[in-house]
Amino acid sequence: MKKTGGVRKMLTMNEVLALLGVNRTTLYRWVWKNEFPKPLKVGPSTVRFYEDEVVAWQQAHEAK
Repeated sequence: MKKTGGVRKMLTMNEVLALLGVNRTTLYRWVWKNEFPKPLKVGPSTVRFYEDEVVAWQQAHEAK
């Protein structure tokens, strides 16, 4: 979980989808069911995910 100058790195929706290998519908279903970290709305139609939260989620699910 990298921090650059005290700022948490954020990932775009497309970066998260590519990293996890799922489609947008699946990702939003996980978010809706509180099974995945919620995105941060940074604009009217723009969301970002904190990289450290996505990586932690991925590691927890790989361990299962």
